[in-house]
Amino acid sequence: MGAGIPLSIPGILDRLSCWGAVELALHVEENSHRGSYSSRFDPKSIFQNHCPNYPAQNFWAIVSSEIIAKSNESKSNGVCGWVYS
Repeated sequence: MGAGIPLSIPGILDRLSCWGAVELALHVEENSHRGSYSSRFDPKSIFQNHCPNYPAQNFWAIVSSEIIAKSNESKSNGVCGWVYS
């Protein structure tokens, strides 16, 4: 995953651990039409017959400062644990 502040990733990981469909908003440079773009994935469309539940995993974000880490912890959309040092 590239650089940035991944606030939506913990929620995506939570939903994937329960085999739920996910969608990630994409930023498109030079988007003169101001269209919104996203990438959608539904694991059930690939694994139709076998969808066990897995526990949500911790998400370890690599960030450049403690301020960003604390912001991620308070503003992210999932329950996955944030770990920083």
